Formats: sequence, structure tokens, C-alpha cells
Amino acid sequence: MAKDDFDFFHGTWHVHNRRLTGEGSWGEFEGSCVTRPLADGIGFIDEMHFPTLGVWGHTIGLYDSGRELWAHYWVGSRDGVLQPPLYGKLTGPTTAEFFGDDTLDGAAIRVRQMWTLESPDVIVWEQAYASAGGGDWQTNWVMTSTRAG
Repeated sequence: MAKDDFDFFHGTWHVHNRRLTGEGSWGEFEGSCVTRPLADGIGFIDEMHFPTLGVWGHTIGLYDSGRELWAHYWVGSRDGVLQPPLYGKLTGPTTAEFFGDDTLDGAAIRVRQMWTLESPDVIVWEQAYASAGGGDWQTNWVMTSTRAG
């Protein structure tokens, strides 16, 4: 684990999204992402844009060297609220897992985000949730990012 773990994410990306919109129904839409390092490599910030949704947002990834964990925060233009972090780390040379707590329709849930580096130019990010008490993970969003240019 090191503060350069997510350097592969720096650059400009085309993002294809599949998001669960209802009971077993998926919507697909395009987006873009530009990611750059933060001061002295302590992390990264990305700028996501989903034009058809009219949404902009940022992921802020910070490396805690004392705990050897990454914290990923999200803030979007819909509400401007910095969301609670998900904490995680690399689980292999091309994979990472993050976990955190959130709410869905007023109920406490667990959130899992998985990153898979399929190649230097393709990243798959998948988000799933489960009830806070445990249970099966329900995938609700998959983003496939392809390096632009």
C-alpha cells in the first residue's frame, strides 16, 4: 500500500454507466471524468460529469499512511453534501475494495465499491449495497471508464 496506488486513474476518461433504476431495470448513460493528483501525491481528485443527468461531482481520494487505508469521499452538484467516506485498499495488483455505511430510503445500509483495472486504459468500478445487518450484495451501479485520447 502506498500513496501512488491510484496513479493509474490520473488522466481523462470516457465513462459508460449502467445504473439500477428500479426493480431489475437498468438505465445506461455516458459521462466523462478528469482525474489529477493532489499535493505531493497524498491522493487524487476527479471531476465527473453526467450530461444527460445534469450532474457534476467529485471523488476525493486520500491516502492515510498511518492506517494504510484509502478514504474515498463523494460530493455531487445535486445537493453539495460531502458524503461519508468509504475506506479500502488494493486487494490485488489490479483490484481494490472499499466499504462504508450509508442510508437508503431511511434505512441503514452497507456500501461496497470494487475497482478492477482491466488494462492501463480500462477501469471497471462497481457499487453494491446490503442491509446494515448483513445479507446479499445488490449491485446498483457499474461504470466502465476508458482512457480518452
